[in-house]
Amino acid sequence: TDGPTVLDGPRDARRDPGESDSLVPPFTHEVAAYDDEAPDTDDLDAEPVVPDVEILLRDARDDEKSGRYEGALRFAEEALKRDPEHPEASRMALKLRERLSAQYLEELEPVERIPYLRATDASILELSLDPIGGFLISQIDGEITIEELLTILGTFDQFRVLSSLHYFLENGIIELR
Repeated sequence: TDGPTVLDGPRDARRDPGESDSLVPPFTHEVAAYDDEAPDTDDLDAEPVVPDVEILLRDARDDEKSGRYEGALRFAEEALKRDPEHPEASRMALKLRERLSAQYLEELEPVERIPYLRATDASILELSLDPIGGFLISQIDGEITIEELLTILGTFDQFRVLSSLHYFLENGIIELR
């Protein structure tokens, strides 16, 4: 042999450096002719791809039909996050917010009632409230009525205020007297 050699352990046998004791075959690059070998797609029974927004809106419609308006709103708002200009998602989210606002307001009636905190300060801190919820909870002092709270928070998004009050009531954070 004219080329370099590799010593193979104690036997001192000589072999070609291109040879290998590996069980893995050496890599060989083969060029595939993709255009000539394209699979026949007529035989495939694949469903068309549906955009995420359409799936979310379908789920929102299903929840709305089942009376799960909060779930429907979450799906519609998620669709709007992905496509802020989507007309159906905008209409659906608006309609659901209005429906839920009316439902939440009805739960709070008569609005002359006064909300009282039932939760401890420590448990309230664990809630991770958004700014509206945090401000709202800070206003509940056992003297202000629901009607007065809604007036104080009149510059805020009414749905978010009513939604926060609903959440507080449903989770036993406040009670109405």
